[in-house]
Amino acid sequence: MKKDLFLAAALFLLGASTMVASTVVPATTIEKSVEEHNDDVERSVYRIRIYDNHTGELIQTEVGCFTGEEVVQFAEDLIAGYGGYDEAYALVALLGDC
Repeated sequence: MKKDLFLAAALFLLGASTMVASTVVPATTIEKSVEEHNDDVERSVYRIRIYDNHTGELIQTEVGCFTGEEVVQFAEDLIAGYGGYDEAYALVALLGDC
């Protein structure tokens, strides 16, 4: 449980630092970057569990292959769907390679 919480906190900080450091670039640059570097992207299998902040009840579980940045964004999107951080929280676990 502590390992999941630590990983979730680390991934949240990774996502937050990435968002702060991001800049606006033209869409064509992003498309080229994705095409050129797609083979270099390392994805891992993550499990995301969403819990109700008030009851601690498990609401949703998702498992999939993500980059570190993608899993943070996906977890944030799931939490937003339940009303944000006031209503839900996520624990993210790294399960292995895709």
